[in-house]
Amino acid sequence: MSWFFIALWAPFLLACANHNDKFLLSRYLKQKSIGSIVVLSSLFSGVAIAIVLFIQPDVYDVSFVQGAALGATGMSSVFAAVCYLYALDIEEASFVTPLYQMVPIFAYVLGYFILSETITLAQGIGFVRYYCRCACIVV
Repeated sequence: MSWFFIALWAPFLLACANHNDKFLLSRYLKQKSIGSIVVLSSLFSGVAIAIVLFIQPDVYDVSFVQGAALGATGMSSVFAAVCYLYALDIEEASFVTPLYQMVPIFAYVLGYFILSETITLAQGIGFVRYYCRCACIVV
């Protein structure tokens, strides 16, 4: 199989997940809160954690600082997902999804200015290319 078709699987599956979220919110969860989707996702994460622990038991050998950073990252990811689901409940998926996918752009810019990360020419070109693609989708 060509690598081109393998690379197309990620955007395809992401689009399916976004439209499934919108479908669930508009069809089955009209009177309920988005919390049920968040709880269901959390339960699925628990299954994934059990599988990872079975395959690689020493995966959680981290220091306290690393564990705290991982916990903060997880909490901010859940907060971002809740905000995304609220926006998806209000607006169409074709408008909300490109905005949600601009998260790497914000992380890139914040990493450059706050963390003083160095950016190579290839990374800069990739950033501009990604930004132009997202800007074209939103407009």
